[in-house]
Amino acid sequence: MMAIVLAVFMAFAVLPPIDLWISGVFYDPAAGFWISGRMLPQIARRTIWAASIGMVILSVSAVVRRALLRQYTFGLPTRIWGYILALYVLAPGILVDGLLKRFWGRARPASITQFGGAAEFSLPHEITQNCLRNCSFVAGEVAGAMVLSIALLVILLHVPRKAPLDRRWVVVILAIPLVSAFQRVAAGRHFASDVIMSVLLVGICARMLWIVLKPLQKTKRGPVDMPPDSPYTPPIPVDGAIRDRGQKA
Repeated sequence: MMAIVLAVFMAFAVLPPIDLWISGVFYDPAAGFWISGRMLPQIARRTIWAASIGMVILSVSAVVRRALLRQYTFGLPTRIWGYILALYVLAPGILVDGLLKRFWGRARPASITQFGGAAEFSLPHEITQNCLRNCSFVAGEVAGAMVLSIALLVILLHVPRKAPLDRRWVVVILAIPLVSAFQRVAAGRHFASDVIMSVLLVGICARMLWIVLKPLQKTKRGPVDMPPDSPYTPPIPVDGAIRDRGQKA
C-alpha cells in the first residue's frame, strides 16, 4: 500500500492541475462552492461524525465492560474493540490531526486565489506555510469516516450470527468514506488528493495495527482474552475418544 501512496503523490505532483480541476467542478465564481452549506450534505456529514463518536464510545465501554464485568459486547473479543479504539487514536488522532494537518501547511481550496481566497495553492507533497492551523492535508473527517467503515466491517463480519450476512450492509458501510470524501471536496474544504491520501494512510494504519494486535488470534481455549477460570473447557482427544479435561483416562 505504500507503493500506492507514493504513486498518488507522484501523480498529483506531475499533473498538479488535477486537484484544481476537480475542485473547480464544484466552484461557481459568483456563488462559491455550490454544495457548501446545503442541508442534505451537512446532514450526511454530521451523521457520519456522530457515528464515529458513537463508535469510539462503544469501543471504550466494551473494553471497560470486559474489564469490570467480565462480559463480552456483541460476543466479540476485547481485542477487537481495543483494535478499533487504537485505530481511532493512531490514524485520525495522532497521524492526521496531531501531525499532518498541524505541520503540513496546505491551504484549503476555498482559501486559495484560484477560488476567491488569498493563499497560494501548493501540491500535496509540499510542506509550506500557506496555512497555519487546521489545514487541508490530509482530510480529518474522511479519516474518521474510513475508520468508522473499517470498524463496522470488522464487527459485521465477525459478530456471531445465525442468519447469513446481508451483503447490502457491506455496500452501505463501504460507501461511508466515499460520501464523506465527496462532501469535503464539493464543499471546498479539501482537495481530491487530501481525501485520497487520508483513505490510504488510514488503510496503512489499519493493516499495521492488525498485524501487531492480532485482534482475532485464537488459542485452544477460545478468544485470547478468555480468563483461565472460564467455565468453558474444550474437550480433548484421549486414546481416540473425546474426553473432558480433568476426566481420568
